Amino acid sequence: MANNRYVMFEKQAFATETFDPFVANAAAHPIDQVSEDISFDHGFVNPITSAKRTPRNRLYGPIKGGGDIGVPMYTKGFPTLAYYALGKNVTVVGDGANGAAVGSFIHTVTPDSTIPSFRMGIGKDIKEHQFVGCAMKSMKLDYTIDNPAIATFDVLSRKELTPATLQTPTFPDFDVAERSFLGTEVSVEIDDVVVGYVRSASIEVNNTLVEDNHGFGSRYLPDLVVQDLEVKGNMTMSYTDIQRYLDVHNETEVKLELIFTHDTVLTVPHRQLKVTLPKVSLDVGKLPTDGNKEYIMNYDITAEAVNNDDEVIIMDFINEESAAEHNV
Repeated sequence: MANNRYVMFEKQAFATETFDPFVANAAAHPIDQVSEDISFDHGFVNPITSAKRTPRNRLYGPIKGGGDIGVPMYTKGFPTLAYYALGKNVTVVGDGANGAAVGSFIHTVTPDSTIPSFRMGIGKDIKEHQFVGCAMKSMKLDYTIDNPAIATFDVLSRKELTPATLQTPTFPDFDVAERSFLGTEVSVEIDDVVVGYVRSASIEVNNTLVEDNHGFGSRYLPDLVVQDLEVKGNMTMSYTDIQRYLDVHNETEVKLELIFTHDTVLTVPHRQLKVTLPKVSLDVGKLPTDGNKEYIMNYDITAEAVNNDDEVIIMDFINEESAAEHNV
């Protein structure tokens, strides 16, 4: 085996079970993943009767599937999955004066009242594993000072099709200019003021999807039902500014931004990711004393709506792809 592999995505109606080859469809998106772990619970029921001590007559219950996919927070590829998780994207052309370099595009991804469903193919040398009726249960963004920025997506899948034969398993030709972010390429702003002592940050978007609405006559979920949206997280920083402690003590709501940049053209961003939480509550601010060690503050974060707007999180991506990258 050559250990070639890939993960491909494309928007598709939740109950659709057709699966055309990705190579013939320019709307499909390959993702350079760190890991994937998709599995299914077939819901078998093995009743035990008074006649025997052992189970008999296996019954077929509701099927539930899904799992995690970890991806580097590239400005290309990763925006597609963020769009699947949140539901809305608006794209404008960079002109050098609107915060993006000429020849690039700004994609603004925000929450919508619903989210897209999609199909997913995972190439594993021997077969292509095909999943239909997929949706994003959650998206978690993790950043620490000494590790690459990684996003983890929890995927719901309605059904896995019978594995298809791979003609020529090959790893997609990814843009070598794309990479994740580390250390000095990340800045944090609170109320539009740069703070330079953040050690780690984690933001999690949770879509409340109904996963038990199976109906009589089928083992598979009939449709995609989306309920509440929750955006939470946590952050650690050095205790070098009393104001950040007072934000918790005085129950102050603040705007929080994480800005990832690694490529500029004439000082204008060419590849960038900005995550904005317009209004957050900082709760459970811990400032423990551990001998004579450095003081480190720990916060829990809950994002809130601003002016009755659902944009509790805003993700701005700058890359070289048009809106078709998001297949909208």
